[in-house]
Amino acid sequence: MVRILGIVGSPRKGGNTEILTEHLLKGAEEMEAETELVSLSDINLNYCR
Repeated sequence: MVRILGIVGSPRKGGNTEILTEHLLKGAEEMEAETELVSLSDINLNYCR
């Protein structure tokens, strides 16, 4: 089985990047791929010090 990870790096929730990525992953699911979406805006990332 194919596994696909979609990563959205945009800080804007519900923006074009997220919409397009969700659409692409939905198409992959229809082809029986296992998908996961990760939005970096949902993750609290600390900067390097």
